[in-house]
Amino acid sequence: MNYTLNDYKEGRCALDQIDTEIPEAAPVSTPLGTIEDYLAIHEALGGREFLLAWARANPAKFYDQLLKILEKTDTMKKSAAENTKLEQLSTQELSSLSSVEIKRLLLEGRLPSGA
Repeated sequence: MNYTLNDYKEGRCALDQIDTEIPEAAPVSTPLGTIEDYLAIHEALGGREFLLAWARANPAKFYDQLLKILEKTDTMKKSAAENTKLEQLSTQELSSLSSVEIKRLLLEGRLPSGA
């Protein structure tokens, strides 16, 4: 079975996938998978082009998902800033903190030893 224009309009394939074979679903070893699994699937579906097509076809769902992601990101940033000493943060966690959050850590005395 091949992808159709309707599949593209409903966000199930990228534009260049129309008339190509729909891949069979691979068995899933875990119920949710890892973030790497989801990113690989995102790329296999067409990456940003696919997401854009889906968002255009489903703007309300897209914005609902975006708000959930932004809320979760904001919560993670606040949690890291409030509950962690600076030296315990990874480079990725540090880069996600705002300058205000970093200043608060510094003023609260949660600096690495020797700083």
